[in-house]
Amino acid sequence: MGTLAPVAMASLMLAGTASAQEGGSVSLPTIDIFGGNDGYQTSQSTLSRSPAPLINTPQTVNVIPQQVLQDQNTSTVIEALRNVSGITFRAGEGGNQGDSPYIRGMESRGDIFRDGVRDPGWYTRDSFGVESIEVFKGPSSFLFGRGSTGGVINIVTKTPVERTFFETTLTGTTAPGARTTLDANGKVSDNVWARVAVMGQRYDVAGRDYVEENRYGIAPSLKMKLGDSTTATLSYIYQHEISVPDYGIPFLTTAWGIPRQVAPVNRNTFYGILSDPADTTRVDASMLTGKIEHEFNNQLKVTNTTRYSDVLRFQRNVFPEPNANVPPPPNLNANWLTNRAQVQTHYWTLANQTDFIAKFMTGTLDHTLVFGVDINQENRDFHRTDFTQNTSNFIDPDPFRFGGTLTNPTANRITSGTGVGMGTYIADQVKLNRYIELLGGLRYDYFKFDQNAPLADPLIRNLSHVDSNLLSWRAGIIFHPMPNTSIYAMRGTSFNPSAENMSVAIGTTPGAIQNTISTFGLSPEKNETTEFGVKGDILNGRLSLASAVFQTDKTNARVQDPANTSITVLDGVIRARGFEASATGKITDAWQVIASYTYLNARIIKTLNAAQLNNEPIMTPTNSASVWTTYDITPKFQIGGGAYYMGAMYGDLPNTAIVPDYWRFDAMAAYKIDAKSTLQLNVYNLTDKYYYAYAYSNWAVPGQSRMAALTLRTRW
Repeated sequence: MGTLAPVAMASLMLAGTASAQEGGSVSLPTIDIFGGNDGYQTSQSTLSRSPAPLINTPQTVNVIPQQVLQDQNTSTVIEALRNVSGITFRAGEGGNQGDSPYIRGMESRGDIFRDGVRDPGWYTRDSFGVESIEVFKGPSSFLFGRGSTGGVINIVTKTPVERTFFETTLTGTTAPGARTTLDANGKVSDNVWARVAVMGQRYDVAGRDYVEENRYGIAPSLKMKLGDSTTATLSYIYQHEISVPDYGIPFLTTAWGIPRQVAPVNRNTFYGILSDPADTTRVDASMLTGKIEHEFNNQLKVTNTTRYSDVLRFQRNVFPEPNANVPPPPNLNANWLTNRAQVQTHYWTLANQTDFIAKFMTGTLDHTLVFGVDINQENRDFHRTDFTQNTSNFIDPDPFRFGGTLTNPTANRITSGTGVGMGTYIADQVKLNRYIELLGGLRYDYFKFDQNAPLADPLIRNLSHVDSNLLSWRAGIIFHPMPNTSIYAMRGTSFNPSAENMSVAIGTTPGAIQNTISTFGLSPEKNETTEFGVKGDILNGRLSLASAVFQTDKTNARVQDPANTSITVLDGVIRARGFEASATGKITDAWQVIASYTYLNARIIKTLNAAQLNNEPIMTPTNSASVWTTYDITPKFQIGGGAYYMGAMYGDLPNTAIVPDYWRFDAMAAYKIDAKSTLQLNVYNLTDKYYYAYAYSNWAVPGQSRMAALTLRTRW
């Protein structure tokens, strides 16, 4: 990116142009150096619900732009999110698969959005159709509805732009593996632009025997001007996956000491099964979106988005946990019993949301008012079948051993759930003068959930629960002591319904009745966050700095009643306090950086379970940091590198299973062969660190070993 783009971004924030404030796209000059993207700095969210420039938004917002995805040669959303500190990922288990993020110590797997619409399907999201990724830290229920306790992840889809290009990449890795992508954009007619992104990948995971990540996908889209003031965009994304799942390495039992450590076996140890029927992950994910934008005038704009998504996932895998009755002896070279299951989930949703943006003056007060309505229906079918246990050597498991025999599903293994949600919101950001802005937002939600469990006790075969009169709010003040700076204070709320993940527990009949049926059902968990922050653009607007301190309280967390463990009560309090800082943009014309640091102190400060009092919530490292930087040595030669730190954290609430901290280092170099071609080398995990990227209560999944990827990128 040349020097014009950062200057244009800074000028945009200073001028507060109407197009930026209304959340529309802004075309900036593009200088084609290493791919022709617009650099690391982002001044504006793509969400119509968040029309203020980021520097005027009283909230921590981290954006991972296209240039970072390209420089790091990223293939998944999870990989991209390592650029944002304070985010961790939990390993899968039987009913919790795919991307499972935690933000600021709070579970956020239901808080993934695409273009502002909830994307609840449980699958690994490839980045081939992704333009950028936005992370809104802190509660945002007043804009997004349920969830968003720690924050929201919004994936921005590649859709047509008004220029012509054709870009391809071909990547080979030492794992080994190969990946190819295509991204083509062009003019169909005077009023129609089209774009298509295509991806194919066959990867072995470096350092992990037998584990594979194989996907292909296509994402076509059309953008049509229906008049001078109306634009329609139609987009479709399809992603198919057939891989060998990785459930990692088990923690040792408490007989080996507390806290429990991950078993000291070789990194490549694979506990899965490859004999027929072999362990597998198969995913078919589709998403069809229609979006219409209409500008009545310069002061009023409306956006309507309709989406249908369908995610079918089948997975068969071994859970690498020693049988509770047969713990490993002091000599790990012994046989043990492993558990295995296959799970099929079918998740489909239909959503429609309408957003208005109005700009007006009342006297000397300058208002930016957003209001809207969203309606959605989500459906989830779940079917799990367990295998009989199979025997394996702990140190040297045989992947071709007998995998067990399928058993009959139990009552809670077959369920079908439907959730219907409706919400309406209004928010106004008022500019009092050049120094002070005020923000106030309010949202009302209704959420109804029905579940059918055909094998359950007749009393709980059909469950229904309604959460109504759900109010969320946010209030904030922004002070601008000088141009391109903000000091803000914000307080907001969010809520988590008991069935927010489209399922309710039916382990026992009394528990299910107490927790879900009619008036006996649990109310949503409630959360409040207070945040104070500072933002500023320095170096002539080229580098954006931000820092914030925050406190989030989950004041009625769900905990088990110790008098009856089948009953859940709202009597817990979880508190997360912390500090964050980030830097994004250009230090010089040739030197770019994206960096962040998070300090997080999270504790369970109230619970009926005395053994968990003052414990850390799962997946909450005290310190985490990320920095990635590139430098253009010459107009043709670029180098870069990154360092990522993740502090130690617990995989379970009793705080007995600990995941050790780690540093990881990456590097890259790119050479521009000619005006159309660039050769790029990425090396991941330079020191070949043996670390764990994800964890669950009984196992942890190693990150990849050292791997190199060579990419040829061509662009016409």
